[in-house]
Amino acid sequence: MGQHRHRSKRTRFDRLSREPAALVAVVVAVLAGSVVAVRLASSSPAQPVSACPGQTTTLTVGADTSAMAWLTDLAKSYNDAHRKLDGTTCVRVTVREMTASQALQALQPVPFPGGGPPSDVWVPESSTTLQLVRARAQNQRVLPASATSIASSPIVVAAPPDAIRAIAGQLPAGQRPQLGDFLQLSRDPAGWGQQRIDHAEWGRVLFSTADPTKTTLGASLLVAAAGAVTGTPAGKVTAKTFTTPTAKAGLLQFVRALRKVAPSSPALLAGADTSPTTEDMLARYGLVATYEQDIWRYNSTHPAVLLSPTYPLDGQLAADYPYVVPNASWVTGLDRRAATDFHNWLLTASVQGRLGSYGLRRANGTASDALTSGDNGFDSKPLTPEPVRSAEAPATAQAVWRLLTQRVSVLALIDVSGSMADIVPGTDKTKLSIAVAAAGAGLQLFDDADHIGLWEFSSEINGGQDYRELVPLGRADGRIGGETRRAASVQAQRGLVPLAGTGLYDSVLAAYRSAVAHFQRGYVNTVVLITDGRNDDKVSIGLNGLLSELNKSYSLARPVHIVAIAYGKDADAGVLEKIAKATDGLAFNSPDPRDIGQVFLTAIGALTT
Repeated sequence: MGQHRHRSKRTRFDRLSREPAALVAVVVAVLAGSVVAVRLASSSPAQPVSACPGQTTTLTVGADTSAMAWLTDLAKSYNDAHRKLDGTTCVRVTVREMTASQALQALQPVPFPGGGPPSDVWVPESSTTLQLVRARAQNQRVLPASATSIASSPIVVAAPPDAIRAIAGQLPAGQRPQLGDFLQLSRDPAGWGQQRIDHAEWGRVLFSTADPTKTTLGASLLVAAAGAVTGTPAGKVTAKTFTTPTAKAGLLQFVRALRKVAPSSPALLAGADTSPTTEDMLARYGLVATYEQDIWRYNSTHPAVLLSPTYPLDGQLAADYPYVVPNASWVTGLDRRAATDFHNWLLTASVQGRLGSYGLRRANGTASDALTSGDNGFDSKPLTPEPVRSAEAPATAQAVWRLLTQRVSVLALIDVSGSMADIVPGTDKTKLSIAVAAAGAGLQLFDDADHIGLWEFSSEINGGQDYRELVPLGRADGRIGGETRRAASVQAQRGLVPLAGTGLYDSVLAAYRSAVAHFQRGYVNTVVLITDGRNDDKVSIGLNGLLSELNKSYSLARPVHIVAIAYGKDADAGVLEKIAKATDGLAFNSPDPRDIGQVFLTAIGALTT
């Protein structure tokens, strides 16, 4: 971008800064899991470069926090080389921080101001980060589905060398420990004292990692854990993988074995260098699941207890730093040519060879001597980065994490109008049967202490009422007749049948008032609404009346949120968004009914932050 284009971008950004900040907060809450502090471009470090002898265009690169130091250093070398486009125009690369939450706001057709001025190139931590941001339709409109890697760092499980040797000693000769092996160790009540290891003084086998709701690393590790406990390769894990009883049991055990959950991968090992012994390190941190570069940096500080990495995932779900050029209006033809030149330069042999000095591998997963030299346990074997193949798996992992770690009270309100009998193209199932299967799978992820309930609605299905309570809201393990509320909910879901019209507004208000009456302090209280149509009850309270009543009923001291899912192409997504916003809730869209499983899990976990 030349000087004039810089000025026009800033003008648009300043105008956008007048938009409501609350809208920004909602966007970040949906996909990032929490609203985080935004650091604007002005906080980026200065990048002194020598002057270019001629015309100059500026290429702005937004980089993940973990890439700032090394990409800034490489950009300086690029700038000092005075590379020119067509032999006339120098390219000056400016690197500024752009976290995933900032990218959510900035990298869409009409950028929100919280992300700072949009960049010409974005380098997120991994392809998983790209998928998490693209899960939102507005971001998907300007972000490609994939991009070429410029560096990589595999996920490792690290521990003091003697602990790693003890684990390796219980495996067949030459076999590398897999994530499933580590999870199995954590399930043994004898901990490190189990027979084949015989180090009872080390206590329980614990884990430390980064928060799945705040980091790509944490979400990726949860995807891998779901794969390990279900026998699914990490790269092939889908949203459906998380819904099995085996996955729930295994992930619950993993959560219970966590010693530390950090807000970022660099923060994971904060203070670890003060551990004087293996026993102390394992008590405070256990097995550390993080990126290889974090272990390299930690060991470079020469701590009393070094950490030795293992590679249970090879290159699956690695930090692969994709080089993303948005398909956006602010990226001009000149910008694209400059982006291509910088990209090609980053992939040259000489630049790729420098990555080892930052604790990184080359884009193809090979390691330089700077990373693997010496007896440090770092694997010299090439570890080709392999992204997760299912785009919805990371977002589902985040939703499942929230369900496993936060108590919830969820009243499900399901549309049983006649249109729910429609057969979904490409299947032999109705919309209702697919929705019921998704809700039933989601039930398996609720803890016994969670509160659940089930209502159905259509038009005049219960005397003169459009709604009917099937399972009253209460603890999942509470008794209803001779069975638990969870089992009763499964049976009630199986009995749902399509009926008549869509009495939406009266049903929403009644369900909301019931959830308010059953409010649980310390829980996230939610009404999850699934509907494929729009209100056709001519004598209902009406939309304005509903919104007015919801506004009156909503309380910041006792908040109950509506999470609305527009199911299928005929759902009134705009109305559902207004209903959700009236209770500080969220609206989701599942135009393809086959996607309802992933959307349902994301929806019920979205507000548990």
